[in-house]
Amino acid sequence: MFTIEVRKKSKDEEFSFKDLEMFHRECIGGRIKITEDSLFIRLICLRCKTEKILLRDANPSTELIQTVIDGKERKIDYDICVVQRD
Repeated sequence: MFTIEVRKKSKDEEFSFKDLEMFHRECIGGRIKITEDSLFIRLICLRCKTEKILLRDANPSTELIQTVIDGKERKIDYDICVVQRD
C-alpha cells in the first residue's frame, strides 16, 4: 500500500492541487513530489524513491483535495490511499 498523508486546510483557504503538501506514510513522512503531463500524474517519494502513476482521467486530485478539507480516508487507486496528517 502507498499511503499519502496530506495537511488539513479549511474550506475558506484558497489552494490548488499543486499547493498540497504530501507525505509518504510507509516511508515515515518522506515528502512526495508531483509531476504531471497530459495523461498521467506521477507521485514520487523523495526519501525512498517509490513512484506511483495515476491516470489523469480518474481525477485523483479531487479525492486528495476532498481529504485535505474533510479528513476522510479515501482510496484513489487499488494500492493508493490518502489520509489527513495529524
